[in-house]
Amino acid sequence: MKLKILTINIWRYYEWEKRKEKLIQFLKKQNADIIFMQEVAYDERLKDKWKNQIEEINTEVKYESSAFEKLMEMEKWHEKPIYWVMDLEF
Repeated sequence: MKLKILTINIWRYYEWEKRKEKLIQFLKKQNADIIFMQEVAYDERLKDKWKNQIEEINTEVKYESSAFEKLMEMEKWHEKPIYWVMDLEF
């Protein structure tokens, strides 16, 4: 049995509206059995502006199951302190 595995960096919300449809079409075309995604985001503080990227992608790609892991806790972003914990909770 062969498995097709794909890994892709989503780059969080950077130009997301411009990239989202291209990404979804790419994932459908690849038809991978497993997709690893890095820098997929959902920031509760920005929920009025941004949706959960995994949910947006999977609404179109329709994988049967998914698993998430907490993003590392960061103390600085571009050498500036941050005061929130970035993670995904499902």
